[in-house]
Amino acid sequence: MLDRGKLAVLTMFAVALVAAAFAWWWNYSRGQRCLEFYGQDAALLIRTAEQVELLELAAADAGSSEPATTLQLGDKAYSIVRVTDISQAKGLIHARTSIVDDSSFRWDGHPTDCQPRVLYAVRFTNHSRATLAFDFGCQCVWHLEQGKSATLIPKVAQGWESFLTRQAPRPAEPN
Repeated sequence: MLDRGKLAVLTMFAVALVAAAFAWWWNYSRGQRCLEFYGQDAALLIRTAEQVELLELAAADAGSSEPATTLQLGDKAYSIVRVTDISQAKGLIHARTSIVDDSSFRWDGHPTDCQPRVLYAVRFTNHSRATLAFDFGCQCVWHLEQGKSATLIPKVAQGWESFLTRQAPRPAEPN
């Protein structure tokens, strides 16, 4: 026969086991759409890459088609104006987490009445590469290697815009 103390310990153990199983399931299920969108390797790279670079972009000149200095987003090309290492930037861990969480996206489609405003891309690199370009006018993120885009929820788009703007070096003031 079990006494009250042993029963309490077994009950706590059972509750902890159920809570752990629920937490595992919750964390597993909240990233499945992102995993589909990025692919397993790119999602892991976004989460863990040691090298993270901020690419500042500008509309590409018609004559500039050098692949190393341009990025193609749909039917538009963008020149890479500046590259900044942000691997150690404050807030990067939270930014990475937000971009691989299903709840950060509107999976029901893209806005049709928006003005594209692509200013930045972020390149995650280890032994491979994943590049995300951010369109803050349409609140979209482009996964360049896959040629796919998805719509961010406004709070995440604003958070990424604020984070990337803080990381971009300021131009030197004229004397």
